[in-house]
Amino acid sequence: MYTYIFIFIISLFFGSFYNVVAMRTLKDEGLSYPPSHCPSCDHKLSPLDLFPVLSYLFLGGKCRYCQEKISPLYPFGELLTATAYTIIFYKYGFSMEALVQVAFITIMLCATISDFVEHIVPDRFVVVGLVVVLVLRIITGTNLLHYVISSAISFGVLLLILIVSQGKMGGADVKLYALIGLAIGLNGSICSLFYASFIALILNFKMLFNNRDKKIEIPFVPYITLGILITYIINIYSLPIF
Repeated sequence: MYTYIFIFIISLFFGSFYNVVAMRTLKDEGLSYPPSHCPSCDHKLSPLDLFPVLSYLFLGGKCRYCQEKISPLYPFGELLTATAYTIIFYKYGFSMEALVQVAFITIMLCATISDFVEHIVPDRFVVVGLVVVLVLRIITGTNLLHYVISSAISFGVLLLILIVSQGKMGGADVKLYALIGLAIGLNGSICSLFYASFIALILNFKMLFNNRDKKIEIPFVPYITLGILITYIINIYSLPIF
């Protein structure tokens, strides 16, 4: 029990870093410069300002220096990371498969934040994720063909949906599903898409119904990430595809 509490707390700090990675990638900034600062007043942040979740709560969701509101995406990203990492290590223990899933979900977490902020998922996230997960899959050597085929089919299915829907699904979602298939297999991909679509429909039904004659852009990657976490929990993706 204490191990998972420790993992959860440490993961909050990783989540804080992933927020920075996503935000700065969108702005084409380096990770080390400029130092952490308030996006509103550019004041350099102290270590106390950077403590995950608690800093946000203690400051009342406002910058200590200019009193501008801090985006709730910061604590959201931190808590999502901590939850995802804890689920993975609870499920896989300290194993190579856990390393594969941590690498994979890290990319999904960065993509989630960037999709929330700009409705964009930088291609570098997808490319890095595919390369890292593929290398780890080759190293583990377990069911490599299964995951490669799953990646190709997942990508193909989402591409077909993109074509049939005439662009109503984002191109980034299609690319990400090549990564998702490689990481959690075909059954995992299908289940995560089902859960993501169901959650997105339930939470956005009223808005979509009231604006059914308009084109509404909904960041879908966050729902995909939630769908993946649900898939982890119910263990469906471990079923073989053949």
